[in-house]
Amino acid sequence: MIRLHVCEESKLSEAGDFFTSLLHGVPVLVVKDWSGRIRAFVNECQHQKVQLEWDESGKCGGVFTCPFHGWTYDLEGRNLSPGFGPDSHLEPLPVEVTDGRVFVSLTQP
Repeated sequence: MIRLHVCEESKLSEAGDFFTSLLHGVPVLVVKDWSGRIRAFVNECQHQKVQLEWDESGKCGGVFTCPFHGWTYDLEGRNLSPGFGPDSHLEPLPVEVTDGRVFVSLTQP
């Protein structure tokens, strides 16, 4: 599995801090969740594949909202919109933090 460096861990110091990147044509969203875990997802709504977050980095208020139809996702990638199941959650990506650097893989182990 190939790991790609996305950002420094220090950019994700609090819950809701996020960083985005384009890795080999795949939009990636890295975020720190409420438990302090760093997670990575494909940065696309599961409905129409619209990019969720356009800023390179920042802090969200606990959810990411699709600008197209308003689907909302929590910091763990779950779709919070009523009536949708697990198949509508954000696509997770393997993430690893080593020596203060955040790495993401575009393939599942």
